[in-house]
Amino acid sequence: MSGTNMIEIRNLCKTYGDLVIFDHLDLTLAPDTVYCLTGASGIGKTTLLKTLIGELPPLQGSVRRFETLRITYFSQTLSWPDPKQSALALFSDCYPRKT
Repeated sequence: MSGTNMIEIRNLCKTYGDLVIFDHLDLTLAPDTVYCLTGASGIGKTTLLKTLIGELPPLQGSVRRFETLRITYFSQTLSWPDPKQSALALFSDCYPRKT
């Protein structure tokens, strides 16, 4: 891992059957930066995120994460015990700020 990058992706490849989701993807995510992943349904946004957190293995390539990095992922079918609680409140309860 070079410098202070939080995530380094090199030559990443992921497919579903014959459908290529991404191929030879290189990407570096730096700290203190906000990233937004947008696109049409079914183009691989969730697949990329699940690969970044290690829930899905890459077909080829590597994903290296800074060892103290904590990634939180909210599924598209997210549910929790109190449906009236906001996602922000749930996140704050699970990961309180360190003072």
